[in-house]
Amino acid sequence: EKRLRKFEEMKKEVDKLPAVNIFGEKKSKKAIICWGSTKGPAKEAAEKLKIKMIQIIVLEPFPEKQIKKALKGVKEVILVETNGLGQLGKILNCWKIKVDKKILKYNGRPFTSEEIVEKISKKIARI
Repeated sequence: EKRLRKFEEMKKEVDKLPAVNIFGEKKSKKAIICWGSTKGPAKEAAEKLKIKMIQIIVLEPFPEKQIKKALKGVKEVILVETNGLGQLGKILNCWKIKVDKKILKYNGRPFTSEEIVEKISKKIARI
């Protein structure tokens, strides 16, 4: 019970912190969503493509309000993750945040911005 009460207080504190960063074209109807080490190349890719990029900084407690606010006006969400399971996508789905396209890389190498631009350009053409 004590631990659960602490968690409730943590949620309140996360709401006060910047738990989400937004880069790129803030009014874009398309957005990349990512976390962790994917931030740098995803930010560069978003700037090149003139779309929004949302970086989640805190995963737990999940900053639902901040993410949904960052996604306001976005019609297409593209998940960029360095794992084969799309774990962030599964977390987003639990909070009823729909991911339209996924770009996953799981060969142990980091993404490059050029690689993200290429993959998103192909996916946007199909959206």
